[in-house]
Amino acid sequence: MGRQKRLQKLKRRRKRGLSTRQRVTLEHWENRSESPLYLSEILITWEPLQSDAGKADVLKHDVGKDRVEEIHSMIYDDPASAIKELEPLLDRYPHVPALYNWLAASYGQLGNLEKGEEFALLNYQRHPNYFFSRINYAGVLLNRGEVEQVAKLFNDTWDLALLYPGRKKFHISEVVAFQGIAFQYMMRTGDLETADTIYELMEHIAPDDRQTAYMRRLIRGPFFLRLTRRLLSWAAAGSRRHASKAAFTSS
Repeated sequence: MGRQKRLQKLKRRRKRGLSTRQRVTLEHWENRSESPLYLSEILITWEPLQSDAGKADVLKHDVGKDRVEEIHSMIYDDPASAIKELEPLLDRYPHVPALYNWLAASYGQLGNLEKGEEFALLNYQRHPNYFFSRINYAGVLLNRGEVEQVAKLFNDTWDLALLYPGRKKFHISEVVAFQGIAFQYMMRTGDLETADTIYELMEHIAPDDRQTAYMRRLIRGPFFLRLTRRLLSWAAAGSRRHASKAAFTSS
């Protein structure tokens, strides 16, 4: 399906879980690298936001921007080495919530779900207002099969404009992480049509992201029909191990 047809299809859909605010507008899509993308009332930007960004700026100042970026890249390329670098940093900077996320993601990449959950929970306990600590806590709940608690965590809405009424602008990493959790929730609850809508949105705003690749494997893979018939019983051990890599965001 061509880009224009897919966008038109996405704009027509008004399924549970995705409000009309989260439909892509055509005029901003073509030039997303030059200007941010609007989702009706939500503005998505690819530029850094003027916020504490998980207070990671203090790391860039003390450790060096290049070194911080190098450590961050290790999360997926060499998670064991990333952990060796991150744990001493967390001891020095326990007030930086991004470090907890990076450790959770690193342990997730190694398949150590228990340790990943430990850091995700600790981050949410210490920094409950940090966007990504909430996202990773939702991942913990999904891994544990506590699906109803995920909906409560987000006040029974999957609309960022309603969850954060004081904000109009969101970074692409925030939208990707949020939609990743929404996708998993919809799949777990059997709402496959909304899950497909989320996948289409992700193909447009972040086609090269790991979350989108994960969705693509499920939606397009030969395994999709089996998942449908079994109502996506992801509590099985193999699915649980896979979920450990997908559940934690390193943003």
